[in-house]
Amino acid sequence: MKRRDFLKTGIAATTCAGVSPNFLFAESNSATPLTICLSDDRIKICRDDCVLAEYFAFRSVDSTYFPYLSSNTAYFANYSLNLALRKAPGFALLAGPATGQSLISGKPQPWQRTFGISFASDRVFNDDANIDGYFSYGPRDLGQILSRELTPGTCSATTAEFSDYCDWQQPNHRPIISDKRRFRLSLISETAYTLDCEYALTPLINLTVRPSGQSFFSLRAAVDLAVSGGGKLLNSLNVKGQRHARETADGQASWYTFYGERNGSVEGIAVLSPTNAVTGSRWQTRDHGLLVPNSLHYRDSAWKLRMGETYRFAYRIVAYSGQPDAGMLNRLCDEESGSGRFVA
Repeated sequence: MKRRDFLKTGIAATTCAGVSPNFLFAESNSATPLTICLSDDRIKICRDDCVLAEYFAFRSVDSTYFPYLSSNTAYFANYSLNLALRKAPGFALLAGPATGQSLISGKPQPWQRTFGISFASDRVFNDDANIDGYFSYGPRDLGQILSRELTPGTCSATTAEFSDYCDWQQPNHRPIISDKRRFRLSLISETAYTLDCEYALTPLINLTVRPSGQSFFSLRAAVDLAVSGGGKLLNSLNVKGQRHARETADGQASWYTFYGERNGSVEGIAVLSPTNAVTGSRWQTRDHGLLVPNSLHYRDSAWKLRMGETYRFAYRIVAYSGQPDAGMLNRLCDEESGSGRFVA
């Protein structure tokens, strides 16, 4: 499809208040631009009244702040909902191109460690400063990533950008890491769009990150796309289902994707092999929907972060409808790896 034809494409039938099952890429008489809606501590990327993506800055610990969580407070009582879930900014919704249903899980059920899309890390320590931070999991007093400056960027008919400045700190302590994160959503066809996520991480003191399964970037697929919910998991090597990447070549796969049938359509979400500052890391996948493209769980040693240096990461997510198109995903991988962005 030629770009000038694609610019005529529109997206129909959802509102910012909810998602309609009739969400489709459909022909339109005009090139409706993407828009960014900034409200309190959240950003929505929309076209007309259709929500494509929603990002939460998490400056508050109010349990009513996260609308996608179950109202069954008894379920979460033993998990200390207010303490555990307000730890890091991230995405709670990415809409499927065919159905409008979210491709990612905004609920930490039944595995509480990871939900949505986030960039954080556990087991960050400095013995001299008596710091041992957990920024992905556990109570907030072990560490929290706070958004300081959430800024909308430019929009066009096919792209929308925004940025966020964040501090990593424990309550009543000075920040130990600052990061700048940039996001760019791009419509690439009637059936697919990309979300490029870039992070520049700067330690404010010398730090060490012990091997951890949740560091740094993680995605939790929607329940119905996860293998445990009836979906499928596939990688670029045509290997299906979760594998122990340390013992296999799957750790070097170019991409992984969860996909499945929903409301008569097939939709999926893929994460492409990242550009990042971490060496010796591998994919970590789980049939319940977890994708971690640079898991420190598979490193043989801790990772040292030097004060004042900047460590750069870049990830590309692809949301699509239809069966996984290996050719498209491979091309997008090649394009990303050749972009030269954020080379450490």
